[in-house]
Amino acid sequence: MPIPLPSFIYGTAWKKDATAPLVRAAVNAGFKAIDTAN
Repeated sequence: MPIPLPSFIYGTAWKKDATAPLVRAAVNAGFKAIDTAN
C-alpha cells in the first residue's frame, strides 16, 4: 500500500535567524512537512 506524501514541503535551509517564525508561518499556512536538512 503506498504511503501518501504531501504535495509541498517547506525547506528551512538558509533561513538563519528567521527559521522559527517562518516555520510557524508555514505550519499555519497548512504545510504538512518540514525539511530540516541543510
